[in-house]
Amino acid sequence: MRFEQAVDALNHASSWHNELSSIYQKISNGSQSEKVKLLLEYMAENERNIAQAIMDYKNQAPTEILDTWFQYVHDADVLKLPELNDADLIQGLGDVVELAMKYSDELIAFYIEMSDCSDTAALKEVFDNLADMQRQEKHTTSMNIDRLMDL
Repeated sequence: MRFEQAVDALNHASSWHNELSSIYQKISNGSQSEKVKLLLEYMAENERNIAQAIMDYKNQAPTEILDTWFQYVHDADVLKLPELNDADLIQGLGDVVELAMKYSDELIAFYIEMSDCSDTAALKEVFDNLADMQRQEKHTTSMNIDRLMDL
């Protein structure tokens, strides 16, 4: 699947967050560590909330922003999620941290790329705000992980 308009990119980002939430929940269900379960359940809920926030924005955004075409066509495979077999390798908090930071960085890079390809200031602002939101989320997650490790 390819996306060419802003609405396509927002739909892709929201779906990506929902899929990541499902992966975190599946890993949590299979984990033996209560700390890992707790962290993954928090992260799964967080991803669902972000997906919903993106959809809420999309439902309220002006159509001239949503219908804006990108100068370049983007491949929707830019954000890859782990296969469940790979996710089974997550055993401890360190593995969770590594996974969370990796995907957060990929999402930030995606938003920056979309911002760079935006022809209008309004659309550029949307993706810059999403990148900033993801940076804040990454920082919050990192702080929560540190707190959990102290328990």
